[in-house]
Amino acid sequence: MSLLAITKLDKGLVEVKLNRPKANAINHTMVHELSNTFLSLSKDETVRGVYLTGSSPFFSAGLDVIELFQYNKEQIKQFWFDFANMVQVLAAFPKPFIAAISGHSPAGGCVLALCADYRIMQEGNYKIGLNEVAVGVVVPNAIFELYAFAIGKQQAYQNLLSAKMLTVEEAKASGLVHQTCPEEQLITITQHVLSKLCQLETNTWQLSKQGIRASLIEKLTPTETNLKSTLEHWWSPAGRGVIEDLITQLSKK
Repeated sequence: MSLLAITKLDKGLVEVKLNRPKANAINHTMVHELSNTFLSLSKDETVRGVYLTGSSPFFSAGLDVIELFQYNKEQIKQFWFDFANMVQVLAAFPKPFIAAISGHSPAGGCVLALCADYRIMQEGNYKIGLNEVAVGVVVPNAIFELYAFAIGKQQAYQNLLSAKMLTVEEAKASGLVHQTCPEEQLITITQHVLSKLCQLETNTWQLSKQGIRASLIEKLTPTETNLKSTLEHWWSPAGRGVIEDLITQLSKK
C-alpha cells in the first residue's frame, strides 16, 4: 500500500498527499516513495507544479522513531543516507513546489516543508519546527543549512539548539512559512498560488531556482562525514535513552 496519494489536477498541477495513518510519520518506505515520486514528476513534461500536503491535524509528525528504534546499525545507516538523499531530491525539484502544511510539523515534518519554494500553513493551535535535540537526535549539518536558507543562520542556530517549536503566527513572522489561512481554504489557496507560479516562463523560472539554490543543494549531498555524529549518537547510551523515553510517552497516547 502506497504511503502517498498522488492526484493529477488541471493545468499540469499535481497534489502529493502524505497518506500514512495516524500522523504521517516518516519511515524508510515513505522516504523511498517521496524520492521516487518527485524524481518521476520532475521528468514528466505534463507536470508544471506540485504541492505536498497531509491531513489535519498533522502535516507530518516527523520520523517514526518507534519503527526506526528497531533498525539495526546497517538499516539505520541506510535510512539516514536515504533520508538525506530525499531531502536533496525535494529541495532540488526543478518545478514550482509548495508545502500546504495541514497541521503539526515537528522535526522531519518541518524538514519536508523546508524543501519547498513556498510554504502555506493552516491557522490553528499547531506547531512547526526542528525539535530533534529534545528527542535525542543530532541534527545533520545539511538540515541546519536547509533551515538557515529559510530563516537565516543566527535564528536557525538559536531555534535548533533550543529545540524551539513555533506557533503558526511565530512561523510566519520568522519566514518559516510565507502565508497562513483558515483550514478550509488551505488547498484552494495553495492551488491558486501554485497556478500563478506556473504561469511564469518555465525555463527562466527553473534556471533562476537552480542558480539560487546551487550552493544549498551541494551542501545537502549525503556523505559519511555529514552523518557521522548523527549515527554515532543514535547508538550512544544517552541517545538511546532519550529516544526510549520518547517512545514510552508516545505509546501512552
